[in-house]
Amino acid sequence: MKYLSDQSGVTTTTELNLVGVNFKPNHSLSSRYNSFLSASPLTCSTTFLYSSPSCVVVATGQRGSVNPLTALAGLSVRTGFTRCSGRMFAMEKISGVETFYKELNNNLPTDITIRTHAHPQSFFRDILDYIDAQEVFKQRNINSSPTNFSHLLVAVQLDSEKVGWGLYSLEQYKQTISRPGDGDRLPNFDLNFNRAELKIAEAMQLLSEEEINCLFKDHLLAVDVGAAPGGWTGFLAKQAKEVSVISIDPAELDPAVANLDNVLHLQHKAEVVSDGAILGRSGEKLVGSLWRAKFRLLVCDANMDIRDTLRDLVLPLSNLLSPGGILIVTIKLGRRVGVEGVSRKVESAHQLLVEGGFKEDSIRVDWLFGNSKNERTISAVKK
Repeated sequence: MKYLSDQSGVTTTTELNLVGVNFKPNHSLSSRYNSFLSASPLTCSTTFLYSSPSCVVVATGQRGSVNPLTALAGLSVRTGFTRCSGRMFAMEKISGVETFYKELNNNLPTDITIRTHAHPQSFFRDILDYIDAQEVFKQRNINSSPTNFSHLLVAVQLDSEKVGWGLYSLEQYKQTISRPGDGDRLPNFDLNFNRAELKIAEAMQLLSEEEINCLFKDHLLAVDVGAAPGGWTGFLAKQAKEVSVISIDPAELDPAVANLDNVLHLQHKAEVVSDGAILGRSGEKLVGSLWRAKFRLLVCDANMDIRDTLRDLVLPLSNLLSPGGILIVTIKLGRRVGVEGVSRKVESAHQLLVEGGFKEDSIRVDWLFGNSKNERTISAVKK
């Protein structure tokens, strides 16, 4: 935990814009949010950073002067940022705990109904009890409700003595602070298929502008190996740009994916397809005789050791990948591998990709929000 200055025993309120998220206690997710929020140009972790196994809060950019709603909106563009969080927080002040309650007495407008987003849960209950118990609030017609509310109170207990907080309108809540699906018992998300779909969406988002331009310069042929039940295939096939997908897996695909006009399912093991003959006929059927030039994306989310995934599934097919083509593969780490085990598997994957004809300086490994604690995602560009 870092602070601009020691504020122990805080009895005043400091104006400082903050953003953050909470989630169920999860050290790996905390690490990912910590890394992302610390590295973003929209934040300034050197000014303020609070991190625990269930919550991460950071000052906004320009030493906490960037509007927290602007910062939160920008951070939320990252696929997985909102979906993996419990609550998202925007705050404008840091106060001592007692001072925070005094500020509520002095600053809450009359005739409002408040919804409260607070962390931790015990602090949330304390705030509701305080609001309900104050006679002055009853006189000023200040009430609390989780549904029919006019204002959102955000409050995060940063330690036993400090609270980050802010008060926002219903419109600000709806536009920026609410997570997708908040207030909807049956939410409809843009990415609904399965968690695997979040991984490929986030991995594609992290590609460089040059890599994206290479992929979508004309009709793209993508190959998804180890594809069943079809989350990655379905996501790629539904891109706004012109994309066709060859899906390779002996298992069945979800019918909603298998029935797409631009998807061709080869119900074979990868080694049957890797000689190129079957893949060539399938490619011609989807995109024409120039299929090799259009084959610019190879992806794999198979549940195998990464060394076996690359040797048996990916590298034989990558021989047919067009120069400049992109590879995206999930590294499955297994359980209890430890930090050294992660490094060994990443290094092995890196070496295999270099030997397989991928540009060494293009290889990158990311711990996506969509990854589990036992996964990483590796991408590379073909020479």
